[in-house]
Order: sequence, then C-alpha cells, then structure tokens
Amino acid sequence: MKNKNRPNIFNRSDGTINFKLSVMIPIGFVVFIVSVVAFYEGRKAYWDYQVDKMCEKDGGVQIIEKVNITRKDAMALGDNNGIISVPVKNLATSDVPLYSVTKIKWLQKSYPKVSRRNVSIIRRVDNKVVAKWVFYSRVGGDFPSFAHPSSFSCPELPNITLELQNLFIIKGVSK
Repeated sequence: MKNKNRPNIFNRSDGTINFKLSVMIPIGFVVFIVSVVAFYEGRKAYWDYQVDKMCEKDGGVQIIEKVNITRKDAMALGDNNGIISVPVKNLATSDVPLYSVTKIKWLQKSYPKVSRRNVSIIRRVDNKVVAKWVFYSRVGGDFPSFAHPSSFSCPELPNITLELQNLFIIKGVSK
C-alpha cells in the first residue's frame, strides 16, 4: 500500500533535486581528483624524506687513499677543465689508472623506484679501493601523465664530482 501523502523526491516539480545533483556530481568529481593527486604527491614526499634520511646517514664521498697521477693519466681519465672523471670498468681502457664499479640495491622496485648506489673507485695497478661514494635516488611516483617522471637524489651529483677531485694528486701541479 502506497502512502499518497509522502512526497516523491525524484519527481519534484520545483527542480531542487536536479539542481542538487548537478552541483554535487562535479564537486564529487573534483574531490576525487584532488584526493588522487594528493595520494601521489604524499607518496613522493614520503620517499623523498626517506632518501634524505638515508643520505644523511651514509651518503656522500669517502676517500680512502689519495692517488698520485701524472698529467697524462689525468687526460686519459677524462680531464675536462680541471674536473677529472673516472670511467666505469666496462668502458675503461687499459691506460687509465682508475676505474669505477657500481652496485645498485633497489629499496623500492615498484613505482616510485628508490635505489642506493654504492660506487667504488679502484686503482688498476693493485685492485685496491681508493674511494667510495653512496648515492640515493627516487624516480617517478607522479600522478599518471605523459610528462617525464620527476626524481630526487642525494647527495647531488655535481657535489660528488667536486668532492672526488680531492682524490687526485697530479704530479707537477700544485693545488
């Protein structure tokens, strides 16, 4: 038995339900999009904070033993305006006195990707590790789009390059 005195809210002639729905659906959609973006940004902020904490703990350059090299050795390594680089083992020719070996540990393999890179610089003559550096990075974790993924790393690579210059003592050049 239907109650004829009860109003049917979906068939109201004054249009209030249609107006409420036409306002609430877009607001709900906007709230949903903002929540999704906040989730992605929050996750990136979390991992950036973790990378920063790990970096404070053990990131950066550690010089174990300074290396005497000649000007010719510096040129073979890749002296670029006073900045000497060390090639990776696979690309190092036999005339370079040092090469680097990198070990990557994935701390988070899914999106965003977080890694710890441990790089050892090895003297070719005796295979001794003369310097090490640890580098942390986060790549991705952004709201899905066609844009290039963001990244965060610690310490900054230019700073590592500059600190590594303290490894070299070039014969015949005063520092």
